[in-house]
Amino acid sequence: MICIMDDISVQGRTQTEHDKRLDSISARLTKVKITLNPGKCDFSKHQLTFAGHNLSTHGISTDTDKTAAIEKI
Repeated sequence: MICIMDDISVQGRTQTEHDKRLDSISARLTKVKITLNPGKCDFSKHQLTFAGHNLSTHGISTDTDKTAAIEKI
């Protein structure tokens, strides 16, 4: 799990591992009365952009949209 500010990313090597971790995190959030906005949640994605990085089944790379502004300087 990666948590930055109010964003949470849950990973797993397999769908089963991912789902177990997601269930565990969900239970913890419920226990401390933290709710999630379903409209802002994405589940079981194989690729996503998170905190300026592209995360996928192939690994981690930088988000080119974020680095393009720096390269122009």
